[in-house]
Amino acid sequence: LLRGLRGGVDGLRVERPDGLLLDTQLDGRLWTLRGPVAGRADGSRVPTLVRELQFITYLEVSAVDPEDGVLAQLGLPNARQIEAGDWAEATLLQLSAPGETPARAFLERDWQQRDDECYAIREDLHKLVLIDRNQLNLLQNEPDFFRERRALPPVREWAHAFRVEVGDQRLLDIRRTGQGRWLFEAPARLEGAEVDTRRIEGRSSLSDFLSRVDGLTAVG
Repeated sequence: LLRGLRGGVDGLRVERPDGLLLDTQLDGRLWTLRGPVAGRADGSRVPTLVRELQFITYLEVSAVDPEDGVLAQLGLPNARQIEAGDWAEATLLQLSAPGETPARAFLERDWQQRDDECYAIREDLHKLVLIDRNQLNLLQNEPDFFRERRALPPVREWAHAFRVEVGDQRLLDIRRTGQGRWLFEAPARLEGAEVDTRRIEGRSSLSDFLSRVDGLTAVG
């Protein structure tokens, strides 16, 4: 559906008729939300959405340019409106890459009410296309869905050292060696994690503990 970009995608913007759903930018290896909810983006949901939008396919393409009246019935913008930055009542999908013109497409006003198929229009072709409605399921969520809710970055993927302290008491100190192995010191029991840190002796126990750390989520 969206025009292919030569470079790697580093930006995604989705605007619905009722407001901005998502504006996110790739910063190094992490996605950052710029609006409407600012902060870190979910490290799984946003990349998944980007990939899905990159590979949306259409079932059918109209052979002729659509008439303005047909577009208006669907809530889609005509060529003049797009040039003026007016999306009518459509949902904007936009992918960006460094140094390239963003790739844009527009979904009809009532796409969320369709059961199987819905209409869209690609900015550069300006032809009506029919697409499988099920390719758009992630877009039905609210902005907060795409916010990173983990209290900590993914420990097993990014961290080289991890320490738990309460006041002046050191409960746990884990470090990753140059060979990728984990070394740890645990002078006391870590309450609340359901893991006795004095018994983290095997790979499975350590993996279980780090999974619990990766699963910590923020409230509010």
